[in-house]
Amino acid sequence: MGDWTNPGPPRADQIDLAQPVDWSHPQSRGLVAYYPFWLASSVIGGASDLALRRHPITDSGDYPSVVGDRTFGRSALYNGSSDRLSKIATPFFNRGCTISAWFNSTSSTTRQVLFGKSSYASSTAIMSLDLVGDTAGDPVRMGVYDGSNASAAQSMQAYPTGQWALATGAVNANGSSIAWLNGSAKGTDASTTNEPAATVMSIGMLYWGGSFSRYFAGRLGEVRVYNRVLTDAEVYDLWHPSRRWGMLRTLSTRRVFIVPVGPSTYPFFFNRYILRRRYA
Repeated sequence: MGDWTNPGPPRADQIDLAQPVDWSHPQSRGLVAYYPFWLASSVIGGASDLALRRHPITDSGDYPSVVGDRTFGRSALYNGSSDRLSKIATPFFNRGCTISAWFNSTSSTTRQVLFGKSSYASSTAIMSLDLVGDTAGDPVRMGVYDGSNASAAQSMQAYPTGQWALATGAVNANGSSIAWLNGSAKGTDASTTNEPAATVMSIGMLYWGGSFSRYFAGRLGEVRVYNRVLTDAEVYDLWHPSRRWGMLRTLSTRRVFIVPVGPSTYPFFFNRYILRRRYA
């Protein structure tokens, strides 16, 4: 039997929930933020990432509600017009990153932001993972704009509506971009950009030129941010039906369980849960 009370398991911020862990270099896989809405309460008043790297996303406006979902158990429901999560903060990801988001959109005719960072006040720098329903082919897009230069990769297939799909985007160290839909349909843009001067983090909308826009309509299941560019195989594994759930539960040959740790001081935050490893 394993020891469930061992006081010294690896910290949650040392665990990558998407890839087998190299325990000799526990942070090498690069997960820097993980927002699992299936751990949220009935209303999201704030979102703290489960990687415990202290990257909360909050907002003083309308919060998306949390609804029951047959796939995720719970998901964040956005109304497409006012629901938003955002925070003015020091950026925690830069060029050389990957963003992935499980989404179930109700719209294929509007431009929607899933996750990204943008500039405060009147400037217009941005890095975001989008659904581009107002463009031919309705692609997933990973876009970067540094105020002068732009890179905008688009998936080679249209995103679906009324069903769950995985959007993934990456920005290389030189500012060029990549986009995938459901682990494939890869599109690239070799245009290079500088690091965007962006300080507003957001989920489900864009803060652009001093105002909110590009609201998401539908459900979000989870968002992940990596401080590295995932390979095609890794992106495929994030989507693959026989692998994606196991990535949340099994790391290498050891099992990780999400367990409640008791009442939280912040009842809407995800920090009421921790990752705990069972020792062999």
